[in-house]
Amino acid sequence: MRVKINGKDLNPGDRVTFESSEYSDGQGLVVLIAGIIAGYLWWRGFL
Repeated sequence: MRVKINGKDLNPGDRVTFESSEYSDGQGLVVLIAGIIAGYLWWRGFL
């Protein structure tokens, strides 16, 4: 299973960066937090 953010593969331990031009500050923060939570849960085997 692979998760892609902005066309880049997201693997546990990888640093995730977002293009600032694609998100407002608030929206980017929400996406970042949701991505961290989803990635952690997936890594722990809950998803």
